[in-house]
Order: sequence, then structure tokens, then C-alpha cells
Amino acid sequence: MTSTNSANTNAQPTFPNSYAEAQKIGVFRAFSKTPVLALDSYINGGKAVSTPSGKIEIYSLSMAQKGKDWIFNPNVKGDYITAIPMYQPTWDGYEDEDTKDDYPLQLAGYHTKGRTHSSYHNVPWLREAAEDAVWMNPTDALGRGLRSGDKVQMWNERGTVELPVRITPRVAPGVVALGQGAWYQPDIARIGRSGHPIDVGGCINTLTRYQPSPLAKGNPQHTNRVQIVKA
Repeated sequence: MTSTNSANTNAQPTFPNSYAEAQKIGVFRAFSKTPVLALDSYINGGKAVSTPSGKIEIYSLSMAQKGKDWIFNPNVKGDYITAIPMYQPTWDGYEDEDTKDDYPLQLAGYHTKGRTHSSYHNVPWLREAAEDAVWMNPTDALGRGLRSGDKVQMWNERGTVELPVRITPRVAPGVVALGQGAWYQPDIARIGRSGHPIDVGGCINTLTRYQPSPLAKGNPQHTNRVQIVKA
């Protein structure tokens, strides 16, 4: 956390020099005195960027080539790549009629301030400071008879998660939100509506489809459809 290394001291001379000093300060903040402008060398220096034209491009030739050459599953919604930025309907999305009736809520994952991905989830006071709860709009909560702090079960065909609910207008009606990175903790003595042991750890991957995203081949945990009831 702190260091007396000369390189660090030179780069940030106001950085605490000891653990005791860092504890006394509490939160350390530093601000750059030099404004930072993205793509400054291109905008003010005329230096080309790494595109075929050397300019900022809306149409991506490399993306177009990947969309043409890569193998995609024609039976999976949204499993394709486009050469220009565009909205594309995908599985478990708003337009997914196959799941809307059984799972009417759109679950969005987000990065919580309580950990870095799954790191530090094992620190109890961090979990106390940044509660792992599913956020829900008051309109959706009213129809389900829910209040903030109630224990709920959230499920789809992949799994069931049991955790507290936090009622807030900061999410839109029809949408719920859960921080990603919580550790999977199955209660093998209880089987949820999905037919699998109930996850009491609050892990969003419990509800996420095992289908990589088209370009990054990453975890699509920010798009899920679920149902929620009081536990």
C-alpha cells in the first residue's frame, strides 16, 4: 500500500511514507496538475492512429473481416460482429420473447465498489460496507410485496440465488441490478425453483448463460432474464 521506493517518491512526493502515516491520512487523493487529453498526439500533433487510414474510423475494416471469417452460431441471438457501432438484440435481452413470460425482469450486472471482480470478497467488513443486494425499482417491488432488506430468491432455468433486495428508483422498472464478483456458495440442503441448489453467496454467474460474447469471447453476465419472489 505504501512504499519508500525512490521511484514512487519521485513520481508522487506527497505519497505516505509509512503504513502509520497512511492510516492517519485515511484516504489519499492526488490530482494531476497537467490536463490529460485523450488522443492528444492525433488532435494537436497530427500523429496517425493505428487504423488503415490513420484517422478515427467509424467503419472498422478489421471488425468487418472478423465478422466475415469467424464462425458464429446461427441459432444464437446476437452471435455476430458488425463493422459499425450498432445495437444488436441478443439472448436474454429485452427483445428475447423466448424468456420474457417466465423471466420478466432484466438483470444487469455491474462492478461494485466492495471488491475488484471477485478479489476481496472474503473481507467481511468490505461486504458489510458494500452490501451484496439485488437492486429493484419500487414499481416492481410493490407488485411483489417486497421491502428493502427482505430476503428474496432470484432465479431462471440456470440457477437460484438467495439474497437481500434493495428498493431504489435508481434502476428502471423491469430492470434489476446485482454487483458481479460474489463467490458461489451453494446450500446443498435446499433446491431452488431452477432444480439446482440455492446459491446463498449472491454470485451472478449462477444465473448467467454459458455462452461467450461474440467478439471478446467473454462472460455475458451483464445480460440475464430472471424472476424474483420473497424467500
